[in-house]
Amino acid sequence: CLAIQLHRAGRSTLLLVAMRVPTDLVLVLGLLYLDKSSVQAAKYDFGLIENEPLLRELCKEDRTVHHELVSLNSVYKSVQLDYYLKNVFGNLSDISVNEYVKHPINSYNLIRRASIHMKELARNLQKEDTKDSSEIMKLLEVLLGESKILNAVTNKDLYGALKGILIISHTYDTDIEKFRKGEFAVQQRNNVTVFKTESKLKMDDLHVLAEAAVEMGFINTAVKYVGSAVNAATEEKADNVNRKKILALRKKILNMHNGLLSKRKTYLTDEQITNPYFLDDQLQRRGKQPKFVKELKHEEYDVSLILKNGGDFFDMQRMMDGCRGFNSLRSAPKTEVKQDIKCNFVHHSDPYVKLGPFKMEFASRSPHIVMFHEIMTEEDINHFVEFATPRLSRSRENLPDASYSKRDRAEGKVKVIYKSVQAWMKTIDFAGMDKEEYTPNNFTILDRRAEKLSSRLEKALDLNVTNQWSSHQYQVTNYGLAGLCEVHVDPHGYLEGADVSGKEHLQNSGDYIGTVMGYLEDTPAGGGTTFFKFDTEVTIWPTRGSAAFWFSLYTDGVRDPASSHGGCPVAVGSKWILNKWIYSFNNWDRQPCHPSNSQRHAYEDVQKDRMSWPDSSYY
Repeated sequence: CLAIQLHRAGRSTLLLVAMRVPTDLVLVLGLLYLDKSSVQAAKYDFGLIENEPLLRELCKEDRTVHHELVSLNSVYKSVQLDYYLKNVFGNLSDISVNEYVKHPINSYNLIRRASIHMKELARNLQKEDTKDSSEIMKLLEVLLGESKILNAVTNKDLYGALKGILIISHTYDTDIEKFRKGEFAVQQRNNVTVFKTESKLKMDDLHVLAEAAVEMGFINTAVKYVGSAVNAATEEKADNVNRKKILALRKKILNMHNGLLSKRKTYLTDEQITNPYFLDDQLQRRGKQPKFVKELKHEEYDVSLILKNGGDFFDMQRMMDGCRGFNSLRSAPKTEVKQDIKCNFVHHSDPYVKLGPFKMEFASRSPHIVMFHEIMTEEDINHFVEFATPRLSRSRENLPDASYSKRDRAEGKVKVIYKSVQAWMKTIDFAGMDKEEYTPNNFTILDRRAEKLSSRLEKALDLNVTNQWSSHQYQVTNYGLAGLCEVHVDPHGYLEGADVSGKEHLQNSGDYIGTVMGYLEDTPAGGGTTFFKFDTEVTIWPTRGSAAFWFSLYTDGVRDPASSHGGCPVAVGSKWILNKWIYSFNNWDRQPCHPSNSQRHAYEDVQKDRMSWPDSSYY
């Protein structure tokens, strides 16, 4: 840790580190690109920017350092320090730390100051080489030595923040010209919410974001960033060298965009996505378009191009389309969602529950996806958050499935999805678990409030949730800025002969029959869960105190591919969720098995029955 080195070694170490650290943003990105395998393995790992608790601590330290530097600037004379305070830091925001870190540009600039500009200041103070600059250096060393987060920020954190900004802006089809000036508009459901900040993105930020967009295959978004970089270069009165670099990048991206579209005759493959039309030299839609452009439809893909690398990139683009409301890759409605479905009161014919039925709203009838409202109390929510906060993992540690290949997919191996920061809660301990003995009546409750919620879910779902081998432990997950969950289906494919190595417990519990996802806070923007495969187009959004539920298996225990889903990137703030997966074997006598024409579904030329509760379950 740099902070420990500074504390032990003193001034010379700070200068040595400052000399070694590149302070040019484009150079930083270039150095990170040298390790391509590292970049690919951590494609959706954004590091510090998706860890809101650490961002808050960094913001506090950043403000402390700024306050002290302002005081030093009033006592000592330093051109470099004066420049830093006016041009790098700018005016200190008077909004709270909690609110400040919710905006992606604020958090990005926090990380940039820590990873680049603080070291740059130290290097420039040394070059200034005056008595005053030397005194400032001594005091700066003390400030940095006392920090815990600021000195631990690395260039990889900065690169993660860049990718996070890119994922957010690409997913929500952001107006980059407004975004770079601090204005961020996000549409979800039928509302558009605008989030503003005084922080801005500069020309070199936009340059690097355009380069990163190309690297990640987001060619349409690269076009927007490089166009905005050209405008920023004019506003910032960039020198000829930097201006020529931006214009050369614009030409490169334009040629790449039009070349890919011309060669492939489609705008979406398993490697890149472009605009569905050709661009002119000013990056605007070209006047004359060839015939194939006018006839492009999202249903008509070249399957060989989509599946070239396993289909993951294509799936993520479809997921992101769902995150913005299925409004950009769709030429005609293709969904079984009933928009006029109203709230129901569910009781499952249980006399006790009929006295106080659960409020439930359908998101989709086939596949069966519902939302229970007000199923968690404020005490429940606070309990889970307070339990998880000190226990949250700090990052997506160990990514063994980052190399998940097309061959792995063909062989039926299940790709494990690693979430951002999470904590597990064991709420009940059955005596026979370690010995794999079924002891349903011999148990110890470890967390009474959590078990009460499990009992409530049991009645709401009409499934066995509290018994041994009936459900998984609770998982509490905090998604920070850009935090997402890749496309996946929850069950492992146990009855299909899939490779389930390391999951021997499935022989006792069976596969996941369904998933509960509870929402522990309202997310300001983003953070939805979207289902987009096999004629399903459904997106559900976080609502504090509510819980979503969906069945993941057909009635014969085979995975329902339409339950495949992904977690949309958090655009503003963070998302707290509570997951509980329900197992199938101990629900053999409860799982709904009511075949009807509406639930009959053709899968691989075989008629399958989807699980769904009968109409008699509702008022």
